[in-house]
Amino acid sequence: GGEEVFIGNIEPEHRARQNSHPGHTFVAYNEDDEFIKHFRVSADIGEEETFYITSDTHPSNHRVHLSFVNSLTSIVSLVSVHRETGENISVVDSFLPGDTRKEFAHSGQIFIA
Repeated sequence: GGEEVFIGNIEPEHRARQNSHPGHTFVAYNEDDEFIKHFRVSADIGEEETFYITSDTHPSNHRVHLSFVNSLTSIVSLVSVHRETGENISVVDSFLPGDTRKEFAHSGQIFIA
Protein backbone atom coordinates (compact mmCIF):
# COMPACT_ATOMS: atom_id res chain seq x y z
CA GLY A 1 0.00 0.00 0.00
CA GLY A 2 0.85 3.65 0.00
CA GLU A 3 2.80 5.54 2.59
CA GLU A 4 0.89 8.12 4.61
CA VAL A 5 2.07 10.55 7.28
CA PHE A 6 -0.35 12.86 9.05
CA ILE A 7 1.42 15.99 10.32
CA GLY A 8 -1.73 17.62 11.73
CA ASN A 9 -2.88 21.21 11.71
CA ILE A 10 -0.25 23.87 11.13
CA GLU A 11 -1.22 27.26 12.53
CA PRO A 12 -0.79 30.37 10.31
CA GLU A 13 2.81 31.63 10.22
CA HIS A 14 4.06 28.40 11.88
CA ARG A 15 6.24 25.59 10.59
CA ALA A 16 6.23 21.82 10.79
CA ARG A 17 9.23 19.56 10.20
CA GLN A 18 9.00 16.05 8.81
CA ASN A 19 11.67 13.54 7.80
CA SER A 20 11.00 12.11 4.38
CA HIS A 21 12.72 10.81 1.24
CA PRO A 22 13.13 11.90 -2.39
CA GLY A 23 9.94 11.44 -4.41
CA HIS A 24 7.58 11.48 -1.41
CA THR A 25 4.42 13.55 -1.98
CA PHE A 26 2.81 15.68 0.71
CA VAL A 27 -0.76 16.95 0.27
CA ALA A 28 -2.16 20.03 2.03
CA TYR A 29 -5.85 20.38 2.93
CA ASN A 30 -7.67 23.28 4.59
CA GLU A 31 -9.89 23.07 7.71
CA ASP A 32 -12.89 22.16 5.52
CA ASP A 33 -10.91 19.13 4.26
CA GLU A 34 -10.58 20.67 0.78
CA PHE A 35 -7.47 19.98 -1.27
CA ILE A 36 -5.07 22.95 -1.48
CA LYS A 37 -1.84 21.75 -3.06
CA HIS A 38 0.54 18.82 -3.32
CA PHE A 39 4.30 18.97 -2.86
CA ARG A 40 6.82 16.40 -4.16
CA VAL A 41 10.17 16.07 -2.37
CA SER A 42 13.06 16.66 -4.76
CA ALA A 43 15.87 17.06 -2.21
CA ASP A 44 18.42 14.27 -1.90
CA ILE A 45 18.98 12.24 1.27
CA GLY A 46 20.56 14.49 3.92
CA GLU A 47 19.37 17.71 2.28
CA GLU A 48 16.54 19.96 3.44
CA GLU A 49 13.64 21.31 1.40
CA THR A 50 10.99 23.89 2.35
CA PHE A 51 7.44 24.01 1.02
CA TYR A 52 5.20 27.07 1.39
CA ILE A 53 1.42 26.94 1.63
CA THR A 54 0.29 30.32 0.33
CA SER A 55 -3.50 29.94 0.22
CA ASP A 56 -6.15 28.26 2.36
CA THR A 57 -8.63 27.66 -0.44
CA HIS A 58 -8.32 25.37 -3.38
CA PRO A 59 -8.93 26.79 -6.84
CA SER A 60 -11.29 24.73 -8.97
CA ASN A 61 -8.46 23.95 -11.38
CA HIS A 62 -6.87 21.69 -8.74
CA ARG A 63 -9.53 19.10 -9.56
CA VAL A 64 -8.67 16.82 -12.43
CA HIS A 65 -10.86 14.84 -14.82
CA LEU A 66 -9.92 11.17 -15.12
CA SER A 67 -11.05 8.53 -17.58
CA PHE A 68 -10.69 4.89 -16.60
CA VAL A 69 -10.96 2.25 -19.35
CA ASN A 70 -11.33 -1.44 -18.53
CA SER A 71 -9.18 -2.99 -21.27
CA LEU A 72 -9.23 -6.42 -19.59
CA THR A 73 -11.50 -9.28 -20.60
CA SER A 74 -12.95 -9.57 -17.09
CA ILE A 75 -15.14 -7.45 -14.82
CA VAL A 76 -13.18 -5.48 -12.22
CA SER A 77 -14.02 -3.16 -9.35
CA LEU A 78 -12.55 0.30 -8.92
CA VAL A 79 -11.95 1.84 -5.50
CA SER A 80 -10.49 5.07 -4.17
CA VAL A 81 -8.29 4.97 -1.07
CA HIS A 82 -9.33 7.39 1.71
CA ARG A 83 -6.23 9.48 2.45
CA GLU A 84 -6.62 9.46 6.26
CA THR A 85 -8.10 6.05 7.08
CA GLY A 86 -6.69 4.00 4.21
CA GLU A 87 -10.22 2.62 3.72
CA ASN A 88 -11.16 1.49 0.21
CA ILE A 89 -14.19 3.45 -1.04
CA SER A 90 -16.11 1.84 -3.90
CA VAL A 91 -16.22 3.85 -7.12
CA VAL A 92 -17.49 1.10 -9.48
CA ASP A 93 -18.50 -2.38 -8.29
CA SER A 94 -18.84 -4.00 -11.73
CA PHE A 95 -16.58 -2.29 -14.27
CA LEU A 96 -17.34 -4.23 -17.46
CA PRO A 97 -14.72 -5.02 -20.13
CA GLY A 98 -14.50 -2.18 -22.66
CA ASP A 99 -16.37 0.29 -20.44
CA THR A 100 -15.10 3.80 -19.71
CA ARG A 101 -15.70 5.60 -16.42
CA LYS A 102 -15.11 9.35 -15.95
CA GLU A 103 -14.32 10.66 -12.45
CA PHE A 104 -13.28 13.90 -10.78
CA ALA A 105 -10.26 13.61 -8.49
CA HIS A 106 -7.57 15.67 -6.85
CA SER A 107 -3.84 15.48 -7.37
CA GLY A 108 -2.44 12.68 -5.24
CA GLN A 109 -5.69 10.73 -4.99
CA ILE A 110 -5.15 6.96 -5.20
CA PHE A 111 -7.36 4.56 -7.15
CA ILE A 112 -7.07 0.77 -7.22
CA ALA A 113 -8.64 -1.59 -9.80
